[in-house]
Amino acid sequence: MALPCSSSTSLPAGRSAPPAGLAPGASIDHRGTPFTEPLLDALLDPATRSSRFGTARFDATTFEDTAWFGSATFRNDARFGRAVFERAASLGPLVCAGQVVLSGAVFGGPVTLSFAAHRLECRRTRWSSAAEVRLRYATVDFAHAVFEYPSPSPQKPPPSCSQRTAGSRTGSC
Repeated sequence: MALPCSSSTSLPAGRSAPPAGLAPGASIDHRGTPFTEPLLDALLDPATRSSRFGTARFDATTFEDTAWFGSATFRNDARFGRAVFERAASLGPLVCAGQVVLSGAVFGGPVTLSFAAHRLECRRTRWSSAAEVRLRYATVDFAHAVFEYPSPSPQKPPPSCSQRTAGSRTGSC
């Protein structure tokens, strides 16, 4: 049973497991939480092996291991402001009905961003390695962003909900 989108669940800083009752589709607030790969895996819907959220707050979060949000769906905003991605990251392909906020985020390793969203905000975001950004439908704000390495132009848009990779759910988001 999914929690209603208006529900909010928080983790205190330093907690290594999601709280009891966290369910796919719930709004979550993980601001300041250090994330490891096992904690990211705990956020997956066991039926689809993808993540579904209402509003997601990962502001000032540190992703210590490889961060990925493949096939994630956000019914509202996905906020990663001032988040630190210490290693390689693959954010997407994901679908966000609102905006994806990466303002002030720091990417320490190579990253691929693949989003279908209303807006992508990357003000003062820093990429310390190669970055590839693939967008569909989004307006983008890269004000004062720093790309330390050349980044390729998008060659193809992220897959739509019905074109997701094998093993993921197809159809509507």
